[in-house]
Amino acid sequence: TDLLRRTGRVTVEPAAGGDRITMRGSVGGRCDPFIYLDGRRISLEGMPLESFVPVRVLEAAEVYRSSVEVPPQYAVGVSRCGVILLWTRTR
Repeated sequence: TDLLRRTGRVTVEPAAGGDRITMRGSVGGRCDPFIYLDGRRISLEGMPLESFVPVRVLEAAEVYRSSVEVPPQYAVGVSRCGVILLWTRTR
């Protein structure tokens, strides 16, 4: 989650069972972005990101704030909040 914090676009807040990852939505306020891990959409549902992937294997994070910025292959059903793409060294 520190990787996401460093982007300056994402807020990581403690929540029951794990961290909540939010971004500022296009209509204001905070909202939950879609998150993809190595090209597959994941849903944290209150679980910490580290339960899906150990932080030590994360290689890169791409943060897109709106549907205009999102690469076409991830633009299907884009959240009004944006998209976070996470890439591991093992892909």
